[in-house]
Amino acid sequence: MGKKVLVSVRFEPEIAELLNEIPEKLGIDKSDFIRLAVRQKLAEMSFLDEKTKKVFGIKEGGEK
Repeated sequence: MGKKVLVSVRFEPEIAELLNEIPEKLGIDKSDFIRLAVRQKLAEMSFLDEKTKKVFGIKEGGEK
């Protein structure tokens, strides 16, 4: 997919703790979980293609 860009973000301690717990319970890396969440939000906002929206169960108009 090409070069990657490092993006750093800050979260409240409670959210950071969830970002440590939930991906572990799902058996995935924290970074994969965050990338997935960002892609899902971008798809909901119609910034990604229809095929990607379909993966997240998003219908036309951003509805789930």
